[in-house]
Amino acid sequence: MTLPISTEQIDRVQKCLDGEASLSSLKSSEELHYLAEHWNWDNGVKTLSEIISRPDCSLGTALLIFWRGLPTEIFYSCANKKDAKKIHEEPMFDLLIKIEKSVTKNHYKDGQISFNPSNDDGTNWAEDRDNTKLKHPIPDIMTKPAEGLRSNKKILF
Repeated sequence: MTLPISTEQIDRVQKCLDGEASLSSLKSSEELHYLAEHWNWDNGVKTLSEIISRPDCSLGTALLIFWRGLPTEIFYSCANKKDAKKIHEEPMFDLLIKIEKSVTKNHYKDGQISFNPSNDDGTNWAEDRDNTKLKHPIPDIMTKPAEGLRSNKKILF
């Protein structure tokens, strides 16, 4: 089954994507997921950091943000915040670590929105995870799929 989203919800997400509304205008985990899924990473990670900090952020959304943040590339070069600062990736490193810590502490609700790190629209993020080559190993729990409804890929923002 696909994740339901109304016309009003689509409008709110679109306004956030266009910079016409703040994240606080979004009222559901579904809206947060669609925003994260369609986020332009060139706009930075501040909004994504706010999404993962909200109590209505689902495990699927947190995993989507984590894997689309390319943790294998960041953790290949960075073991800590100091390393990340040297290569100007401190905000991304902080975001990835925050998600990782929250997932390992079971902070996010599972069963709402699905995300599979081994099949994100055909991309297998987890297969690139070779912890022997990473300065910061990615825990196994980060590769486990989140259960729930799938986002509707027919909705384009």
